[in-house]
Amino acid sequence: MTLRDAFYLMAVGLSTLSTFVNAGVVLDGTLGTSATLQGPHFAIEAAFGQQVGTNLFHSFESFNLNSNESATFTGPVNISNIISRVTGGESSSIDGLLSSKITNADIYFINPAGVIFGSNAKINLPGSLYVSSGDYLKLGENGRFDATEPDNSLLAVAPPSAFGFLDNTPSRITVAGSLLLTNREKMARLLSGEKIPPDTLALVGGDIQIENGQLISFGNDAYLVSVAEAGEVPLDPSQFPDDAFARYGTITITDTLEQRNFGNIDTSGLGGGEIFIRAGQFFLDNGWIFSDTFGDNPGRGINIHVNDTFTLQNAARITTDIYAIPEQLFFGRSNAGSINIKARDISLTDGSQIQSSSRSEGMAGNITLAAQNTLSITGADSTGKFRSGLLTNSLNTGAGGEMSISADALIMEEGATIRAETWGIGDAGNLSIQANTLTLSNGSKINVSTGHRGIAFQGTGKAGQLAIVANKSVSIGGGKRSSGLVSNTFTQGQGGKIAITSPDVTVHKKGYIQAGTQWDGNAGSIILNVDTLNLTQGGFMSATTTFGTGLGGNVSVQAQNIYMTEESFLSASSLGEGDAGSIILSLEDKLTMRNSLIKTSTIKADGGDIFITAPNYLYLIDSEISTSVGTGFGYGGNITLRPEFVVQDESPIIAESYGGPGGNIQITTTSIYQFPPILKSRISASSQFGVDGEVYIDSHTVDMNGMLGLSSDYVKIQLPKKCHIRDISELNTFYVYPEHELKMRTPEDFPE
Repeated sequence: MTLRDAFYLMAVGLSTLSTFVNAGVVLDGTLGTSATLQGPHFAIEAAFGQQVGTNLFHSFESFNLNSNESATFTGPVNISNIISRVTGGESSSIDGLLSSKITNADIYFINPAGVIFGSNAKINLPGSLYVSSGDYLKLGENGRFDATEPDNSLLAVAPPSAFGFLDNTPSRITVAGSLLLTNREKMARLLSGEKIPPDTLALVGGDIQIENGQLISFGNDAYLVSVAEAGEVPLDPSQFPDDAFARYGTITITDTLEQRNFGNIDTSGLGGGEIFIRAGQFFLDNGWIFSDTFGDNPGRGINIHVNDTFTLQNAARITTDIYAIPEQLFFGRSNAGSINIKARDISLTDGSQIQSSSRSEGMAGNITLAAQNTLSITGADSTGKFRSGLLTNSLNTGAGGEMSISADALIMEEGATIRAETWGIGDAGNLSIQANTLTLSNGSKINVSTGHRGIAFQGTGKAGQLAIVANKSVSIGGGKRSSGLVSNTFTQGQGGKIAITSPDVTVHKKGYIQAGTQWDGNAGSIILNVDTLNLTQGGFMSATTTFGTGLGGNVSVQAQNIYMTEESFLSASSLGEGDAGSIILSLEDKLTMRNSLIKTSTIKADGGDIFITAPNYLYLIDSEISTSVGTGFGYGGNITLRPEFVVQDESPIIAESYGGPGGNIQITTTSIYQFPPILKSRISASSQFGVDGEVYIDSHTVDMNGMLGLSSDYVKIQLPKKCHIRDISELNTFYVYPEHELKMRTPEDFPE
């Protein structure tokens, strides 16, 4: 759909609600003559009100328009502000056309009893429109135009500065099926390249409801504030203090239309207009809020603060994307606006999404979400096509935006997603998460990848970095589907880093942390700084390269303790031509493995190394620590273990290669305890067709069955080869050094 089609659809409008019947425009006489104006086309002349400087004031007893009616303001060209109040105590029903012929004049409309825009309501204004159920409009510092107590008014030449509320129950503002579109003439001027200051479409009152309605500004700003106590609302968003009100009202945006082309609040344009929202509760039910950018003007972003709960449900959308429009109408070279959302609790369900992506040369906007208590993301829409989530992507040459998330508890369930990715040349943005607890389950993912699985992209954009700080715990689990943290590379770009800092990290039920590469880009790395790492029930951490020449990533863990059970594994491998990465585990206490695996492997490239340091013990039960090369002439990876003592219960430690030199194994320990059968607890460094590696053990005790101790000055023990039978001259060599020769060795100490 082109923008020309969009303009036509905006002009057509929507008609879903019945016509209002309480029509009439009646002057109340407080500023001049009391009169009932003649319709259906009401001409509101300057003489009906009072002019003070560039402000033109009007006062009505009632102001209502039926669907076939219009109200048009006229007056001198020097008027900057048309300021109207309704004093009769009845709400205003506007179901017709509200317009002005005073060039560039802004309109302020106040009715303390409330305002309803019907399904046929339209606006055609050269400037801004401010609609409020406030009691008065403040003018500068001292002026005041009062609708509840007209005698308290003090008309002034100063421009409007704030809406004032006198009690705790302001009336409602409703947009029911309306399509409120800003001035078409100004649109044409913008499209021609003329630089025009942005206007504002504002709703300020008690509760605000938008039901199948649309506020469309085409690059101008939108301003919605719902309050539930006395106070003043500044008209300039930059002057709005964080503590302006203790209690705010409720904003509800719902949409049931099967087809629509614009957002319920839509400030998209050559530069996306600013959307500023303040409320106590905010419900976005299949509602769309867009501030997208199509041209060379930078987007101004979306700023939403909610005191209590912000709920997005039924495929609700919030976006600040940047596009390159077909037919070369616009080029999208500027940057998209940012999204800033703050609430006590934030919930996204049923495929609802918050997104800022770049589909052009410009940079996507940043996304910042702050939940004082819980940020919950769960589920998909009814079609299963859209998963609930937070997204910032680079799909062209522009870079992705930065994403920052903070919450007491971040909970992701039922396929929820958080993505900071790049599919093109532009780099992806970074993603940072600060929480007390982070929980992923049943197919949920946090993804900082480049490219897409199964598609060979030629893009060179770098993946983003994922940094997680969880003050209490991280839990990554499964369910019907696996959940995980992902930094994969499917292009020629560099993979991103996954870094986690937390006292407790648990990866279970086939959950995973993965940094891999599928083609020629290098895989990212995984870095954990934790007290306790639990890998259980098939949970795993992996840095893998497949198919291409990209290098495998490294896995590095600093921990107090690591526990691995029930077919969990930790790997750095390569299935392509790229070398495998390394695994580095630096423990302050112990590593316990039961029915688990720590492994680096390659098919034909060089194997990765494994380094494990543990001041206490390394306890292996039905487990394996190994490096291997499956085919070709790649070097086998080295294994370096530095525990206080080692227990092997049917658990081998192996460094294997195929045609290249075997890897070396160095174990520095006080004691090694091996339980029979010995072949299942062997320590082996071998090459099937190349030069075998060496096994070095710095220890004063080697116990082969839990009882046998060997402590001679120098012990050489022959172990059989694993791969195939050879004669006695081809057996591995097993060295045990006496205690007085113990020292911490490095791979450089190994013989060639």
